[in-house]
Amino acid sequence: MVPRKGKRPVVPQSREVLGLVVLKIAWIAGKAHKGRVFRGLTSAGKRSRGLLNKGKGAEKVRPSIRAHRGRGK
Repeated sequence: MVPRKGKRPVVPQSREVLGLVVLKIAWIAGKAHKGRVFRGLTSAGKRSRGLLNKGKGAEKVRPSIRAHRGRGK
């Protein structure tokens, strides 16, 4: 039986960290995600390349700015 404090059960911090956090970020350790930073695949990388823009004016951003001779940004 887990002791309760108010609405939620009291769970030791170590078990909470080991269970939830590891499961949430376990995908990042896979082979396909190695070097995401260097390929510009993080949120900050996409933002700097203009890939968060959609619609009018964003046609020359994809697949890359270099592919459209630097006219994207």
